[in-house]
Amino acid sequence: MHKYWYSVLISISGNITLQWALLKYVFPNNETGIFLSYSIAVVSIMIVRFLYDKYVVFQSNNCIKKEFGLYIFTSIITTLTALLLQFIYFSIFKVVDIYAIAGSLIIGYILKYTLDKKKTFKKEIL
Repeated sequence: MHKYWYSVLISISGNITLQWALLKYVFPNNETGIFLSYSIAVVSIMIVRFLYDKYVVFQSNNCIKKEFGLYIFTSIITTLTALLLQFIYFSIFKVVDIYAIAGSLIIGYILKYTLDKKKTFKKEIL
């Protein structure tokens, strides 16, 4: 499990950096900018994370197509959860900051690990 959390720290750092740069230099500080920056950051990290999680964290030998489909599904659930948390924070405080981004990512990754462990990369009994 420590391999997962190590990779999460790297992913969160990359995600925060990419979101921050996009919000600061590309998109205005509004709901659309939050959505676009979050989406771009999540999608850019997802494929690399899938391969790392499959082969390093969960050491799965199951069908890659089936697992990738489930991985995308759990990614969508956790992304929407984290994005909703960011919108709630923005609607309350009317600002986008690192605390909202980091907090929503941490909650999202905890949910993602749980779903992947129980559903995506569960060991198949032969």
